[in-house]
Amino acid sequence: MLDAYEQVIKENPNLRPGTLAVEQAFLADEAVRQRAIQLGVSVTVQHPLTYALGAQLLAKRGKERTARAMPIGAWVTDGAQVAAGSNSPPAAPDPLQAIWGMVTRGTRQVGVQGLKYAVDRLTAFQLYTLGSARFYWEDDRRGTLQPGRLADLVAYRGDPLTRPIDDLLKLRPMLTMVGAAPYSIPT
Repeated sequence: MLDAYEQVIKENPNLRPGTLAVEQAFLADEAVRQRAIQLGVSVTVQHPLTYALGAQLLAKRGKERTARAMPIGAWVTDGAQVAAGSNSPPAAPDPLQAIWGMVTRGTRQVGVQGLKYAVDRLTAFQLYTLGSARFYWEDDRRGTLQPGRLADLVAYRGDPLTRPIDDLLKLRPMLTMVGAAPYSIPT
C-alpha cells in the first residue's frame, strides 16, 4: 500500500499531508512505520480489534506476532499522526474500553498482549479525541473543550483520567453532547 501511496504523492506533489491513511496498520514494523511517517500518511488504530480477536490472533499468528499487533505506542513514539477508534464490530463501540486497551494492552480472552506498545492514559484519550479531530482536519473546532469550539463531550460519574484503570470498563455515560453549540465561558 505504501508503494501505491508513494506513487500518488509523486503524481500529486501538493497533496496535503494526512490525506492518505493506513487503517489499523495491524503488523507495521519499524521500517513500515518510518516510511509511512516520511510519506505523511496518517494512521488509525483500533485496539478493540486486538481486544476482541486476541484468542484468534494468538492461535493463528502466534505469541510474537500477536504481541506486535496494533503497535500504537510505537506509532506515537515514532511521531505518526494517529487517530483512535473502535472498528465496531467485532468489538463494542465503547471508547473507554478502547482507551483501557491502549493503556493495558488487555484482551477479552488471552490477557495482556504486547505491553511494550501501550500508551499512557492521557495519550490514549488524546488519540481518541484530538487525534481523531486532526485526522479529519477538524482540530480547529473539535477534539478539545475550548471557547469557540463545538462542545462534543461525554460526562461520567467518575473521572476516567484519575480512576483506577480497570474502572474504565465499568463507567457509563451520564451525559452525551454531540455537535452542541460552541462552548463559551460565561463572563
